[in-house]
Amino acid sequence: MKRLAAALLLVIACKSARTTGSASAADATASSAVESRMAAADAGSGACGGAVCAHGQFPPASWRPYSSNSPFNRKVPANPRLMAKSELIVERLLGDLSRHKQPANLAVYDDGTGGWPTYWGTPADPLYAVSCKWGDCSAAHLKGHAPAGAEIQGGNEAAKDESHDRHLTFIDQTTSTEFDLWHVAISPLPGGGGTIATDWAGITKIDGDGLSGCAGGVCRGEGNAGRVGNLAGRVRFEELADASARRSYVEHALAITIRCTDGTTVYPASTNSGMPCTDAAAHTPKGNRYAPPMGARLHLNLTRSGAAADLAHIDGKAMSRVPEWKKVFLRTLVVYGAIVMDTGTDFYFAWQTESGNQYTSMKVSDPWLGFARGMTINAATGKPHTDCWTGPPATDFQVDCQQDPKGPGDGYLGVWHEKDDGLDWNGQVWSHLEVLHECVSKGTC
Repeated sequence: MKRLAAALLLVIACKSARTTGSASAADATASSAVESRMAAADAGSGACGGAVCAHGQFPPASWRPYSSNSPFNRKVPANPRLMAKSELIVERLLGDLSRHKQPANLAVYDDGTGGWPTYWGTPADPLYAVSCKWGDCSAAHLKGHAPAGAEIQGGNEAAKDESHDRHLTFIDQTTSTEFDLWHVAISPLPGGGGTIATDWAGITKIDGDGLSGCAGGVCRGEGNAGRVGNLAGRVRFEELADASARRSYVEHALAITIRCTDGTTVYPASTNSGMPCTDAAAHTPKGNRYAPPMGARLHLNLTRSGAAADLAHIDGKAMSRVPEWKKVFLRTLVVYGAIVMDTGTDFYFAWQTESGNQYTSMKVSDPWLGFARGMTINAATGKPHTDCWTGPPATDFQVDCQQDPKGPGDGYLGVWHEKDDGLDWNGQVWSHLEVLHECVSKGTC
């Protein structure tokens, strides 16, 4: 219960009804915040209000990774150029490429293992080397400071198998270097430093463009399928809370996972296409034809009249019963879009968010859990629901009971399936997705 207070502002914002006429003020506030953040980054200041982030401290909402010329930090221009066969690609995405006809639910688990953890290393932290089982990677040619006790994606008990990615991301603030690790063999990070064994890992500069970095003449690595920085497109709690309170959007493109690709890549992805749809594991008999490429940028074009009209539509009567946290994602799809960075989901696409255990392993409360609990308050008791598959209908959050449907919940789900909000989500929302030409991410069209 003590974590409820930490998320009170977001809970209030997410439960409140949208009012029209606030988009311009919100946009101005967001733009001002981003410009201030850019100025601070150019001056070499730290991510936490111009200072180094201490243990248990994370960058505020006004900060975002990478420079203004990063493809993830470019807004979608007016009348953007579409990828060839965009309509057919969306048709496949919503068709045989998805077993569940919705985006993935927002999962928040009691133990903080939902999402991808990020840690901020200080000069006083141990120095770690990295080894890569798959070969010579850029991360193996640098050492970086990271906090001892940092836990991997999935927690300390995550199985060492192919179904668990076991990501870990840390930023050495002494060099502004982001270390992106995949299939990490040890958790938590031991005190005293040492070597972190991984299957594959890479680096990038936190104030660079977010693409692959080089060290020791080696330019191979990265911790995700798209081979860009792990923070590229990842949603942080701080920015989701802030965007919800301002009734606005996240100030960067979103990173998403889809079922499979057509076996090719487009910018900003590198040379790895992830799982192609011809792979037997994809279970898609139609093969690669009209599947999205790795790096494809999806854009939500609701009204065909531009971003301002789309934002007004999201804020209008038709979506008045949609919770604010969902509107943040929708607005971001309108303004920045979402970029395919991984494969392997059974949904239309899965969002990438930071995790709760990055907070708890640094001895602070998990704000994701406080948020989810606040979204499932039982009006009769004033406490969060704990029984399976219940929750206030106005929030679209419910208790998750995947482990034991007859027992107590093991976390919470922000659900994206059809709800009693008066919307035909497929007909009125997702069918209005389009796939943009890679020149949009390049900033050349």
